[in-house]
Amino acid sequence: MTSPYRIDEGSNWRRQAVEEWLFGLDLVSPEVRQRIVTAWVSAWSSSTHESLDDMPFSPGLTDLSAEGACE
Repeated sequence: MTSPYRIDEGSNWRRQAVEEWLFGLDLVSPEVRQRIVTAWVSAWSSSTHESLDDMPFSPGLTDLSAEGACE
């Protein structure tokens, strides 16, 4: 079975873009930060989106049970 994405740990320009764009990375440990950035870079590089700004993202959603998010 093939995966719809691949783990991308080597796209330095994308990693830098995600690190500069994604708020709150300074609030987590370096290990967690690395994992978060790798997840974003992998999703972005596997998508059809050319720009990071085109990636679907909801920065205010912190509680999935809030406001019917799980309905």
